[in-house]
Amino acid sequence: FGIVFSIGTIFITLIVVHRKTMIIKMSQPKFSCIFILALVLNSLSVVLRLGEHTDASCMGTQWLFHLSFNLAFSTLIVKVYRVYRLMSNTVIARIRIGWRAMAKWTSWMMVFDVVILILWTAIDPSEPTKKFGEKTFDLQGAVTSTFDISDTVCETGSAAGFFFESLLLLYKAV
Repeated sequence: FGIVFSIGTIFITLIVVHRKTMIIKMSQPKFSCIFILALVLNSLSVVLRLGEHTDASCMGTQWLFHLSFNLAFSTLIVKVYRVYRLMSNTVIARIRIGWRAMAKWTSWMMVFDVVILILWTAIDPSEPTKKFGEKTFDLQGAVTSTFDISDTVCETGSAAGFFFESLLLLYKAV
């Protein structure tokens, strides 16, 4: 996380310092900074996995990962759409797709994720579950070793959690 935070800070600083240059102005610096911030937040979701899992950390990790991923992904989609609109302009006409319109489209994508996450949290939240050691077998089927190590993992109780997580990831592919 520290490396990603440092690199993100450097890039945001470079964008702010050079914001008056034409290339930075054309790349929509607000969305570039939002994208970098989303990537930093996404790397922070891994940090939530450290330590003992609780109900809050299990679902908090899911919320932080999916919202930060969606924020990064939606800013890229909106920026690509903007470039598409500008390049597919068959008539030489001035097309303006402002920051507010792009922010509105990004917000709608974020609202969709929040609704799914609220449903997931209400119906089948991810909870800490103890997993115990496993046995290893040789080729003849004899037990060669047994691990008595227990680990706590975050799992959902039914297929509903898998459905919600799949929905959060797959709708972005469409």
